[in-house]
Amino acid sequence: MTKMVADQIGISGIVRNEDDGSVYIEAVGPTDKIDAFIAAVKRSPSPSGKVDTCKLEEDANIENYISFRVTN
Repeated sequence: MTKMVADQIGISGIVRNEDDGSVYIEAVGPTDKIDAFIAAVKRSPSPSGKVDTCKLEEDANIENYISFRVTN
């Protein structure tokens, strides 16, 4: 679902499931698209996609991804 939303909005980056059950996302794009992406992910209709907390960090050194992909 996260990749589908990123592709629809035009965000590049990565998403992966962590061993502790959390999800790690690196998202690259204009601020308005990042805001829309975060809002859409938080609204996930899937019970397994429920967002309890969201920690955001801005990182100027993040890789400039070409597309959005799921990693391990």
